[in-house]
Amino acid sequence: MNANKKTHAVDTYDAKQIANAVRFTAHFMIGRGQKRTVECDSLDEARTAAAELNAEFGQFGRRAMIYAIAASGATFHVS
Repeated sequence: MNANKKTHAVDTYDAKQIANAVRFTAHFMIGRGQKRTVECDSLDEARTAAAELNAEFGQFGRRAMIYAIAASGATFHVS
């Protein structure tokens, strides 16, 4: 891969919004119409919550998603 690859402006914007997020969520779609969302105050807490959701529900290859929530209410996918 090219080490000199430029970062896209949208990626830069998202990284800034994630760094300044007011809260985070760990979200897991369990099945048809079923979901589990855990609200967290920090990215580390959200990563821990996602790992717990994965341990509880992730036996079929699904993974929890982490979102950053900005002060404006906009959400940004972290992982």
